Amino acid sequence: STIDREFEFPTELSIQPQALIGITGLDTLNNAVHRATWDALCNNRRSERAPIQFKLLSPSHEFPRCKTKKTPYELHIPKGILKRNWMHKHLMQIPAVMVIFYDLDWDDPNWEERKIECTSRVQSIRAALEGRNTKICLVLIQKTAPLPSGEDLLAADRASDLFQAAQLTNKSLFILPHTNHLLGYTSKLEKAFHELSQSYYQYEIRLIKGHRENMNKKTQKYLYVRHHFKMGFFSELRQDMHAAHAYYSEAYSNLLEVHVSYTNEFEVKTVAGFIGYKVCRVLFVLNKPRDAISLFKAHIEHYKHKTGDPHLMFQHHAWLSKQYSMFAELFDEMIHHGLPAVQTQHPGFYYKLAAVHAQIRKQLTQELCSKTITYPTPDPLARINTLEYYGQRPWRPCQLSAEPLDSDLERQGIQAIQYNELHNIDQSGIIIGLLGNAVSQFKTHRCPRMRKHLVVQMADEYYVSKDYGKALTLLMHMVWDYRSERWFSIVDRLLTTALCAAYLTARLHEYVSLCLEAIVRHPEPNRILSNLTAIANGGVPESEPGLNTGECTQAATLWKQTKSEIPLIVDTHVFTPPIQCKAVIVEHTYSSIRIDIFLRSNLPTQFTFSKLSVVTCGGSSQTKENEITADPIDLTFNCGQLKSYSVHIEPHPDDVGKLMLINSVLLSIGRVEGRIIIIKFNGQGVDPTIGYPSELHFFKKTEGAEGEFTRIKPCLSCVISKWEPLVHVTLRHDPPSLLGEWYSITVVIKNDEPNTATELLITSLFSSTIDNEAKLDMELREPNSETRLQLPHTFSLSDLLPNTSTELTFLVRCTTLLTRSIDIKVGCTLLMESGKKDRSEIETRVIFDVVEPFSFNATCLTTKFTPIAGQLYSDEPFLVQTSLRITSPWPIFVHCTSFQVGDNFVQDGEYLCPVMGLVLNPKEVATCLVCFCPTSSSQEPIDVATFNIIWSRKGNESERSEFRHTIGEMKVAFNEITISIDMPAMATLRSLLPVRYRITNKSITKVHSLNLTMDPSNAFMFSGCKQTVFIIQPNSTKVLDYNLYPLYCGSVILPKLRLKDAELPNLQQMLDRVLPNSIFVMPNGKTGMETDNGNVKKCCDKVVTIPET
Repeated sequence: STIDREFEFPTELSIQPQALIGITGLDTLNNAVHRATWDALCNNRRSERAPIQFKLLSPSHEFPRCKTKKTPYELHIPKGILKRNWMHKHLMQIPAVMVIFYDLDWDDPNWEERKIECTSRVQSIRAALEGRNTKICLVLIQKTAPLPSGEDLLAADRASDLFQAAQLTNKSLFILPHTNHLLGYTSKLEKAFHELSQSYYQYEIRLIKGHRENMNKKTQKYLYVRHHFKMGFFSELRQDMHAAHAYYSEAYSNLLEVHVSYTNEFEVKTVAGFIGYKVCRVLFVLNKPRDAISLFKAHIEHYKHKTGDPHLMFQHHAWLSKQYSMFAELFDEMIHHGLPAVQTQHPGFYYKLAAVHAQIRKQLTQELCSKTITYPTPDPLARINTLEYYGQRPWRPCQLSAEPLDSDLERQGIQAIQYNELHNIDQSGIIIGLLGNAVSQFKTHRCPRMRKHLVVQMADEYYVSKDYGKALTLLMHMVWDYRSERWFSIVDRLLTTALCAAYLTARLHEYVSLCLEAIVRHPEPNRILSNLTAIANGGVPESEPGLNTGECTQAATLWKQTKSEIPLIVDTHVFTPPIQCKAVIVEHTYSSIRIDIFLRSNLPTQFTFSKLSVVTCGGSSQTKENEITADPIDLTFNCGQLKSYSVHIEPHPDDVGKLMLINSVLLSIGRVEGRIIIIKFNGQGVDPTIGYPSELHFFKKTEGAEGEFTRIKPCLSCVISKWEPLVHVTLRHDPPSLLGEWYSITVVIKNDEPNTATELLITSLFSSTIDNEAKLDMELREPNSETRLQLPHTFSLSDLLPNTSTELTFLVRCTTLLTRSIDIKVGCTLLMESGKKDRSEIETRVIFDVVEPFSFNATCLTTKFTPIAGQLYSDEPFLVQTSLRITSPWPIFVHCTSFQVGDNFVQDGEYLCPVMGLVLNPKEVATCLVCFCPTSSSQEPIDVATFNIIWSRKGNESERSEFRHTIGEMKVAFNEITISIDMPAMATLRSLLPVRYRITNKSITKVHSLNLTMDPSNAFMFSGCKQTVFIIQPNSTKVLDYNLYPLYCGSVILPKLRLKDAELPNLQQMLDRVLPNSIFVMPNGKTGMETDNGNVKKCCDKVVTIPET
């Protein structure tokens, strides 16, 4: 409606004003350079760029003419407060800066002609803006970038010439080179234009301030308001928000001083709303939201009692509604820009108040305008679109308060407004729009109950406006929400409205669902039940009370045509149905499932249903509907009657052992196609409207059918029990398993069935809980077979006769210390009691840990049994001592032990296993000793040897296991000198003891000169070289013989041999480490041994190696 536009805020008021920059001289259609320049100015205007807007104008554009000055100014009586076109004029028509673009290079060959053309364009724009203070700029588009200041003399001369010809200052001429850096140049131009616009608006403010000296505040209050509003608007264009706030506030204060009369009441309120909105907007921008809210509340408080003409009271509430809605929009806009909001203060409250006043407006319209049935002629509102000032009446524009009113014209104007208000304004649409905005805000700020309250109001408004479909949609949602929160008084009220809306729209499913709930809650259950029966029989339900006769006739026509392509299924788990249901699974064997259904009627009269069925699901089968009965006699219920029904279902063989559920119980009403109603129960039988837990129902004092129904405990799920055959499976094994052993697992199967078990299969497979690492290091084989098997593996057995048993043994070997889990499945075919053959499967699981059988330790020793640290030496014998500690909880039988010598070593002497055939008990330690000798040197560590042991668990010696462990890695140093000694193992007192030393030079090319010294000893007399020097050629051996004569018994220190070589400083250290220090001397004649020196056996052949220095 045209009249309703009076309450709309102008677009210029609700936006953030920006300085207007006029552009001319750019041919954006035909010139690519001009197009690129225009795009650089207008596109991608981000927040960091100057707050200006560009408008492309033609060279012949006509600007608004400047108004004539009023003289004398102090005698001017304004005819209104704020002109309608003033904001639009300064935002979109009068530019603060006018920019003329012109293609002209300093070195243009036609400079004079082009200069004259450019000057004429500037003069024509200046003439068009005559009387205006708009700044005029000239921008020369050039092909090349300008030289630094002072270097281009031609440019300086011609620029000065152009200044004078065009009457421009040096700050009004700009150069725009069209290069790759166009955006950079245009951004600098924007900043320059913005500075010029700032000076323009500041000058306009000074001009307005100059008028105040000539104004009289008593007679020109309108001018005070208007001038301060203009200065505030210009300050906003300058982005000076503090000054804008001061000017707007002053304008609002001056407006409060204006005397409000019948003539100017509507104009003052309209302008007050505009200025108040501006003040609030500036306060929000200044981050003062509390001040903005306080000011708005004070604004409403001041004007809410200025109602104006009593016949136009609805306009006052329309004005209040617009004030609240505009402030809510402003508040919401600021929230989107980062202003925080809380649940107690957000735009939703203001939208709600706007909707409240819109509802009051609608109510007053019905009261005041109901008798207005004709529109007056001539039209008193004909000039509404040509009014000069905001808020003035079209039939008396620019009329001052002191002028008398034309009563007839005033009456016709009021009549026209009332007619428009009643017939041309969609007030319900306005209310619904405001409520919708409020609902959105309350939802955003998490106020669910307030949101629901407003949605109910929306539904009511839709219902009143006869949009029954949308009303029903909202009401169905609200009934669900309030029911879930147990606001049953609200639910009852909503049910009544929803039933009317569903009836008038002939919405079959919604109407049936509402009827089923209303039978229990509505004061007229018999009528509701009668309507439900009529629908199920294909008829037309009785109209709801209080409905319009014409609407009921249309609804009856719709009901005759309404049918449903599918049965109407009504789920009752959210409301209290008129009949309650409980389902109980009584029996759930592999051959039969029995389900009992209990129904109790709360219907007001006798009623007959058409069919009862139960829907089951689970296992491998799909959801299946099982019909229980369709007999009308069985399905006829009296009020309060309890009936029970049973159904037997044969389960699918694949569903045995799986979960089965009762999905729902279906109770059908009617048999007419397209009108069949199915009531769906979950089988719990619990009233969802009761607030206390269902377990407390058993403590409720009930009698009769109700008490019996309450004591029934529903059961909606079960696992279909398997047929348990009398075949028993046991496992026999001795955990834990030892690492690397073949662990024996025996499966014992006993058949206690009266029939033979055939097709006997045993499957061993990895358990689902075992990880991949444990699967990779596990081997499987059968006893007395070396064939490796892979898990899972199936073993076939012969038929098992009744009352007999059989066994199957398999071996498992694990190579890591992880807990193992193996599933054993025994399958067999048996003859069941029913005479059918059934394949039965028995599952069991064997779990065992894996532990180490023993711990191993190896040590390298010298021939004197001292530990070797660091490295070995070539051709020098050494000992390896191994220790084997039993960590197994079971005794270990050792078959044999052996050493596998490394490539650079040889075994010195024959190795005899000391523990062969022994049984080692837990925590016992077995030690082995062997002598090795390096054959060559190595700078890198090399393996000495590998220790092997063949073992088995005691009692299972046939299953042998092998354990391997490396001795370790050692470096071997090369030696040039080796020494060996030949000497008996013991000596006899005062008997000859021959000793021979062999000194060998192992080098190929080097000759060694050795200085030998034999230390004297009090325990021996000896003959041989005590001190000598000799030379040993490469690959040669020097032999030294000594005859020793022992003088004491016991362990006697041998004479010490000393060798010196300047090239081998460590020679003596190696001799001390290798050569024996003492010998045991036996008394003469007490050992029974002959001292035949010719028959003394060689006891030890020791080689001493001297490393290179």
